[in-house]
Amino acid sequence: MESFYHRLGKVETSGQALLVSGLIATTCSLVSSAGAFWAYRTVDTPFLSLAILMITLVPFFFILASSFLLLRGFQILERNNKKLSEEVERDNLTRLANRYGFVRHGRNMLVQAGLQKAPLSLILLDADHFKNINDSHGHLAGDLALQHLAKILRQACRESDLVARWGGEEFAILLRAADLSGAHGFAERLRERIAESPFSWNGKQVELTMSAGVTEWQHNDDDLHNMIIRADEALYVAKSKGRNQVQVSHQQIDQVEGFELDVEFCDAAA
Repeated sequence: MESFYHRLGKVETSGQALLVSGLIATTCSLVSSAGAFWAYRTVDTPFLSLAILMITLVPFFFILASSFLLLRGFQILERNNKKLSEEVERDNLTRLANRYGFVRHGRNMLVQAGLQKAPLSLILLDADHFKNINDSHGHLAGDLALQHLAKILRQACRESDLVARWGGEEFAILLRAADLSGAHGFAERLRERIAESPFSWNGKQVELTMSAGVTEWQHNDDDLHNMIIRADEALYVAKSKGRNQVQVSHQQIDQVEGFELDVEFCDAAA
């Protein structure tokens, strides 16, 4: 049976298609039954009753059982594919959404916000001087620090918000129904919480701080790509002014001296 399901796993389909397939199979069995009934009414032999019974029941139960078997197999397949899809969009270390998941779900959130005419804000965060943790305590400590930060971000955000590890020590948050002022205040509280929550490594407390850039979706001709550019600009300003602070995007990129656009960062959302 496992081998049968494994072979089914190579077939791309959907639950609706399987349901239609099952209905068609059942319809065929009913047609077979109707034909047998017609023969029974029009042909007269001593063994006709037994023959009609076999012609009617055997195909009916065989097709019906096959239909349910296929439906059950593809239900398992669809569930496994859903789990696999979720894993593809999740960061292995932090269990947050990864870059691919953030972009896909983020675009959907923009569409929903547009339909609802609701505000939507983006926060980009970067762990300050994270290289020092890897250099001083090792990469295992760095991984623990990232998991520690991810836990704080996950607990601070609502289920409707989108939290992701963008890469390295960078994180991204899309806040539903949050304007620029609300997102700024949230980012400040989040920054303070992180600064007040060191993680333990080999019996020692290792302090962490984060810088953040905040921007709001402008609705008209705005998209996730542009939001990331503005938030990345604000994050650059926060780091250039001493780190462990939050900056809001109010100006264009070319107006910020020294700012260089992270092309790979933005291309992922284009």
